[in-house]
This record gives sequence, structure tokens and C-alpha cells, in this order.
Amino acid sequence: DLDDEARLVFMEGWGEGNHFDLYRLLSSKQPLLKEHLRNFGKLMCFTKSYIGLSKMTTWYQYGFVQPQGPKANILVSGNEIRQFASFIMDRLNITTEERPERDDYIVVFSRASNRLILNEAELLLALAQEYKMRTVTVSLEEQTFASIVHLISGASMLVSMHGAQLITSMFLPRGAAVIELFPFAVNPEQYTPYKTLASLPGMDLQYIAWRNTIEENSVTYPDRPWDQGGITHLEKEEQERVLTSKEVPRHLCCRNPEWL
Repeated sequence: DLDDEARLVFMEGWGEGNHFDLYRLLSSKQPLLKEHLRNFGKLMCFTKSYIGLSKMTTWYQYGFVQPQGPKANILVSGNEIRQFASFIMDRLNITTEERPERDDYIVVFSRASNRLILNEAELLLALAQEYKMRTVTVSLEEQTFASIVHLISGASMLVSMHGAQLITSMFLPRGAAVIELFPFAVNPEQYTPYKTLASLPGMDLQYIAWRNTIEENSVTYPDRPWDQGGITHLEKEEQERVLTSKEVPRHLCCRNPEWL
């Protein structure tokens, strides 16, 4: 029910963050933060407002009350998601051109700080040889969001580690494939936001999950801060239990040390 004249107001008290420009795409009016309200005097009148976020367009719950999983009653379809993706592409001035015949390609998401693909070059070569397509890497650290969306909107396949960047799979063309890679000890069946998205009626995407089952191929950083996967803040007994665990148990959001 929101239109281009609606204004977003964020009341968490946080700053803009890295991707605040995406919120600016949703309205012709500048979004407001809680700190901005101090500049408008003691009294502000909103003639009409919506408080909170509608759950009608969500398909997943992230485990604040019970372990995460698909919503029990999903009301949104892939058709609405694709309409939204088209709206965002229009705001980003991205047009989908007709690709030359046989110009199929695979996009691989590259990460810079955590959940890295350690043998990325080997993976790119293997994908190119197996599927006879060229491979392209994208990175949020090195490219604009618009350029990444433009590439993904024409790709035949998107390959990425599990992570928030996989929401860009909504921009894939119909019939494309999503390959989600999971680290050691992380069960793909317990973390399915992007599998659920790809499976929505009308998305028309193929989804495959791959899981690293070889512990020696995994690199951990127990000495990092807790929010980056470190465990030194835990009791020694708890640290040992985490280090010897072979699968992250189902858990609530958002500070489970085995998950982080």
C-alpha cells in the first residue's frame, strides 16, 4: 500500500550502515533515522502511518522464538518477488538486454572476510570445464550493488557461500540455478532462506545445496571476537565442546557460538 511518496522512518537508533542507499530506492523522499527526529522539534504529526513491517511478503523466520525455518503460512509468491526485483532494477537504471546466443555464464560470489572459498580459482576452472560456460566473480567489497545485480540478472547460474548476499538470487532469470555452499558442520536442511525463496511458485529457479564434509578443508578462527566466530570468551569446557562438534545443533538467533 506504500507508494513513492511514503517516507521510511527507522527507530532502532542505529546509523545508516553500508547499504543504506538501497532504502533510498524505495521512496522519492529521504529516509529518516531516529537521530534525525531531534531536528524537527518536540511535536511531529504523521497523517497516516504504518508501524512495524508487514509479514505478508516474507517467506522465512530467522529463529527469534523457535529455530529458523520457512514460515508456516507463506502468502507471497515468486510473482511478487519478481515484480519487486524488477522495480529495484528499474530504480538502479538496469536494463536487461538480449544476450548473444550461447553467451551463458556463471556468477560466483567472492567474499573477503569470512566464509571464503579457499580454492576459488580451482572452483572457477572446474565450473567452466564442467558446464562449458564462462565464469564471472562478483564482490560486494569491490563492485557496486548495481553492477552485481546487472551481472546476476543475465546469469545461468549463481554460486555462493551461504550468506545474505544470496538474496540477489531474486534477480536471476527464470530457469537459472542457485548453488549454495555450506561450511563444515552446517546442515543445509536447517538453514533454508534461499532454498525457500527459489522454491516459491513463480520464481522458477533450480536450487542445489553443497556441504563441505571434510573438516581438514575448513579453517576456523577461535581467537577472533565472538561476533566473528571467536570462542575465547567461553569457559574452557564449552570451547572444547564447540571445537569437537561435528554439526551445529538447531538454535535460536543470534549468538550461538557453534553457528558463529
